[in-house]
Amino acid sequence: MTFVESINTVVFKKYANFNGRASRSEYWWYALFMFLIQILAMTLFSNLYSYQEYNPIKIIISLALFLPSLGVNIRRLHDTNKSGWWLLSPLAIGAIFGALAYILTLIGEETSAIFLVAISIGITNLYLFYLMLK
Repeated sequence: MTFVESINTVVFKKYANFNGRASRSEYWWYALFMFLIQILAMTLFSNLYSYQEYNPIKIIISLALFLPSLGVNIRRLHDTNKSGWWLLSPLAIGAIFGALAYILTLIGEETSAIFLVAISIGITNLYLFYLMLK
């Protein structure tokens, strides 16, 4: 699958399709497309909006591409014989370690709490990345 075929499939043909499978090429070409879109949006609109200012154009682009991104991620996991529910693992682990971080902040260990949450979410995301490679 080429770059253009991948974008056409993910964005137009399977906009909100969460069933089936997505090949490696479909997934990775779309990942490159998303990366390029984000870079393009940041560079084109950086003169209009400051970094911390509300950027409606970037938000519209992100919302428009949210469902195709979710769909291709779920279909890619299906292709590796995993359930799409694996995408929720960073949220679950983040919630667990977030609770631990809250307890640590009550004790007075704020630096340890921030480090704990960041490391746990990072490791979970690396594992998801590994699943997508198969």
